[in-house]
Amino acid sequence: MKLRTKILGGYGLILALMMVVWAVAVISLYQLGRAGEAILQKNQLSVQAAENMINHLERQDSAALLSLLGDRQGSLVQFRDNQIEFAQWLGRARNNLTEPGEDRIIARIDSGYREFLTLFQSMTSTPMANRQNALAFYKQSLQPRFMQTRDSCLALREMNQTAMENASRHARRLAVETIWSMTLVGAASGSIGLALSILLSGFLLRPLAAMSRVAQQLAEGDYNVTLEIASSDELGNLAAQIVTMSQKLKIFHELNVGRLIAEKRRGEAVLRSIGDGLIVVDEAFFITAVNPQAAKLLNLSISESSGKAVSEVLPQTPLLDIIRRTTQSGQAPELPPEQTEISFGDEPHRQFFRFSVTPIRSEGGNRFREPWYCCRTSPVSRKSNGSKANSSWRPPMS
Repeated sequence: MKLRTKILGGYGLILALMMVVWAVAVISLYQLGRAGEAILQKNQLSVQAAENMINHLERQDSAALLSLLGDRQGSLVQFRDNQIEFAQWLGRARNNLTEPGEDRIIARIDSGYREFLTLFQSMTSTPMANRQNALAFYKQSLQPRFMQTRDSCLALREMNQTAMENASRHARRLAVETIWSMTLVGAASGSIGLALSILLSGFLLRPLAAMSRVAQQLAEGDYNVTLEIASSDELGNLAAQIVTMSQKLKIFHELNVGRLIAEKRRGEAVLRSIGDGLIVVDEAFFITAVNPQAAKLLNLSISESSGKAVSEVLPQTPLLDIIRRTTQSGQAPELPPEQTEISFGDEPHRQFFRFSVTPIRSEGGNRFREPWYCCRTSPVSRKSNGSKANSSWRPPMS
């Protein structure tokens, strides 16, 4: 499996968890909306119908009392107007049955109201002997039927109000459950996403850390490296290529080291074979190599002279000044022959030598990162009066 596929798979799973959270939220909000809709639509019409029936029924009862007071014509008009309104609201309640037992309550309202109408017609159509008899009929027959019908309307309203309260509590409970469910699902999704992110980052960082460690080993010259990355993706291929590169670098290093050793031995052999004294100095004025002739001239062994400062073995000599000037300019100064002589020893065994200083450069003509300077001394023959005689000096090496 490729690295791209693994990364996309991990993020795809996180996206799927986010979709699950979104789906749970949508379903919960839909259920909450349905619960609110039930509160507003299912029972509100029945409550409104019950309240209007109570209102119009009370107005009809007032019309009956108005008839007892002698205003028969006005009472009939008021009664009939409210009778029509009561019948309309009763029909709406009958067509909006929402709760169990609501049909029985509406049936009681209907039957009670019919009896109420019959009693009212009897009271208004039959002439009473006197007002006292009419009032007694109202209290004994019409008013109890009115109260019974009104109580049935109140029962209808209370039933639907109770249903609305239950729906409201259900909506609140559903809201709390929605909050907790979304919290739990969100926390679970976040935990799973975090775990997947940690696993994915570990899957990516562990091989990279191992390869970084191997690269550091290679930079330090340790070519015996191993990478155990059991993967067939791009990281596994990169690890295999790094191991292959380290093996090739190891072979090249071994060949290069052997070549350097051979070159060093060849250089040492050349130094020993040169008849003139030869001193190699670095930029810090420390001796890095001498040949046997120069060591004998300095009255030191080869091992003793290596690493010593030039000022220790050549104190206050023109050669030391020439080395400094060559170090500063990078070029050997042009000097007349009489300024390139140096003597060693006391009379009558004093020996005169002619010296030269040459910067050692690479094959391309550039100076090395740590420049070396070659100081060569050649013996010079002098007459007893100090004038120059036959000189065995040869041009210095470049």
